[in-house]
Amino acid sequence: MEQFQERNPWLIDPLIPPEKYRKLLFEKWYLLIYLIKENTVYVDAVVDTRQDYGWLL
Repeated sequence: MEQFQERNPWLIDPLIPPEKYRKLLFEKWYLLIYLIKENTVYVDAVVDTRQDYGWLL
């Protein structure tokens, strides 16, 4: 992620501004939600996709 932070798709949801957050699925069950500002990556959430995380969006 350090070298290719923009390779992951945008997080698309009607309640989230378009092209603000990106998402990365890793270790089969975990979803990382992050945004990029200049040269810094800010991780906003790491969620277990086996749980109900609809409240987060």
